[in-house]
Amino acid sequence: MKKYATISDYRPRINHVDNYIRPVVGDMRISQVSEADWESVLRRAHNKGLSHKYISNIRSTIIHFCKYAKKNKHLSSIPDIDPRIYRSAPRGTRRILSPDDIRILFSSEHEMMLVAGEEVPCENILLFRAYVLSGFRPGEGLGLRKKDINFDDKTITLERSVNFYGEITKGKTDNARRTICMAPQLESVIRSQLHRTEEIKSEYVFPDTSTERIGMPQLQKRVHYDWKRWTAYNLNNYCSLYELRHTLFSYAKNHLSEERLKEYFGHTESMNSSEVYGHAVFIELRRTAELLSNVFSSLIPCDD
Repeated sequence: MKKYATISDYRPRINHVDNYIRPVVGDMRISQVSEADWESVLRRAHNKGLSHKYISNIRSTIIHFCKYAKKNKHLSSIPDIDPRIYRSAPRGTRRILSPDDIRILFSSEHEMMLVAGEEVPCENILLFRAYVLSGFRPGEGLGLRKKDINFDDKTITLERSVNFYGEITKGKTDNARRTICMAPQLESVIRSQLHRTEEIKSEYVFPDTSTERIGMPQLQKRVHYDWKRWTAYNLNNYCSLYELRHTLFSYAKNHLSEERLKEYFGHTESMNSSEVYGHAVFIELRRTAELLSNVFSSLIPCDD
């Protein structure tokens, strides 16, 4: 598995096998494991109180392994594992920034955080703003390169991501590789970031500024720490970096069609790949940016 997958992919799957699959099926040959055995794995996970998403991931590990076994002629068919087994498992509640939180995030008066009891500038404040304006996954923002941005067309092309272990990947899924048009608010943040880091010789838009890793892609762990410090100092409520993506979705869903949102967030097969990217598609991308700009205008303060 390690040969064909990134650390962030195979480590969780190994955990699924060691802690939830092997205790049930033991060392049985895969051809001897029945659908009832696989479903027992999920029931056991459910009885342990695991979340719906985590049990879904265990099921995904089983299905992927069985597909591999079938491809190599160790199985004749893929088991039909009923997901209704864990339908009552607890589901996480998604949190988002409130309108007041967003105004604070974009205010020039709230760009500091506490580190070791001292007030210091938050070097990732523009990255946090970009997450809200773009809906990028955390790793997509960290993998963004200067050459991915076209200010003439007002577009950003997303082709890579930096996972939690610092590995550069092609993104979460094929659909995650996409082109979007920048709303004016997002373009302004990107330009400010490029100006702020112009003395750092880096291909990345949001490079690491620490002495040890200057110019390299930032590690998600460091960005998460900065976000926790900034929110603790400036906000009353907390939401995760990934939930900044949900924040944009929540405020935009009443203004954009479901298809536009899926396209923008990389949840559907992209119609703006290099093979089909044309004038008609560009008009659609610009329209999405205009609609998002209207959403942002009512949320983001204009500092004098």
